[in-house]
Amino acid sequence: MPLLTGCSEEDIAANISILIEEEGKSPKQASAIAHAMCKATVYDDEDRKATAFTQEDVNYTPQSSDENRRCGNCRWFQGEDEIYPCLIVLPEPEAIVEGGLSDAYEPMPERETETERSLKYYYGGAIKALSDGGYEMYLVGHTDEDRKDFHNEYFDEESDLMELNHPLVGRPVLYQHGFDEAIGVIPIGKFRFAQRDRDGLLTRFDLDFASQKALQIQSLGSSDKWKAEQIQLAEEHELRIRELIAEDKLRGSSGALPQGIVVDGKTGHILRWPIIEGSLTPTQADPYELTRVHTAKSLQAALIEQRAKEATADNDKRENKNRKRTQAKRKLSMSLKALTKQEIEEIVQEAMTNIVVNIAEAAGLEVTPEEAGDLADEVVDVAVDVVEEELDEEMKQEGVDEDDDEEEQKSIRIRAIQNIMNRHVVEFVPEKIKARIVRQEQQSQ
Repeated sequence: MPLLTGCSEEDIAANISILIEEEGKSPKQASAIAHAMCKATVYDDEDRKATAFTQEDVNYTPQSSDENRRCGNCRWFQGEDEIYPCLIVLPEPEAIVEGGLSDAYEPMPERETETERSLKYYYGGAIKALSDGGYEMYLVGHTDEDRKDFHNEYFDEESDLMELNHPLVGRPVLYQHGFDEAIGVIPIGKFRFAQRDRDGLLTRFDLDFASQKALQIQSLGSSDKWKAEQIQLAEEHELRIRELIAEDKLRGSSGALPQGIVVDGKTGHILRWPIIEGSLTPTQADPYELTRVHTAKSLQAALIEQRAKEATADNDKRENKNRKRTQAKRKLSMSLKALTKQEIEEIVQEAMTNIVVNIAEAAGLEVTPEEAGDLADEVVDVAVDVVEEELDEEMKQEGVDEDDDEEEQKSIRIRAIQNIMNRHVVEFVPEKIKARIVRQEQQSQ
């Protein structure tokens, strides 16, 4: 096997022995890894001429070759029987230049920075309350090639989660991977059970955010009155987390470092996902309850949206408490005049504009009323379709008294539409607002 530069046959043989003896790699895997550690190594056989390349060469891609395409994380290519270093098909040997690849290869688009690649997260399953006061969830769930996530990836029983190398039992449970401003990186609980079964990585944990926060507060040199207020606030936060679990508004979410992740570039099969952290994350349920890989930035944006949604919902609750109407006598009036499409569009436009303003304020963005209206226009048609589909059922929930005057009936219709908008607020966030949130995060780093 001829070598281009930088390694002797003895060096490669020594590295192979270390990988087999100390890291438990198979001979084929060890050979692939050892050769990838060299500057470049040419493989010669009847069917292909290819080179393993290192991180320095990763900004090049072949002009053609689907058979040996670059894998998703720029490290490995998964064949039918073995794992190879990433491969690219070379032209004739004389086209290879010492220390790198031929100038004939086109540069790839600029890669993510190290900050953007700091962590990756994967939503897991729903959270179930246990009779002993604890909770249970699948931190990672198994599916198959026919049920992939939005990135066309999936876990199954063959995926290596490295849970034995990084034991979860005894480790802290975080909230929103530490991005929540109120809770931060203070543990909200602790894992007490973790076991792999045919459905995924099943975990059990106990919530104790208030006591964990109290430990931090007591170590600070502040007044006793301030400490008592902070502990009371922590107890309220823990109660709110329990309420969110009961309302099915939280999911499990696992975190992994990208340099340890291995994905089959052909099938989307996640071969290795070394879990280093587990969190509870606000999110809507997905079809298989285990979709969407997120970077830290997208999680921060999702959190802003969630905060805006909760703030809007809290306002509605206060309005409902102040309403002195007797729900017992309410029933849907069949003679109630239906709203026209134009009326619905006007109400949705106003509600959507308010949503844009709330999200912008939560994200610290400056948006004028005119800009908010223009941004709302992007999603009004989609929102109107949802409102028309759900309005009749929402009116039943609100209730209408046959004796109500026209103004009161109009008020109830508006409330019903606003309720629908609040339920779907995350779906209706304009793409331009999301983009501005991400840009703001990038500029702040």
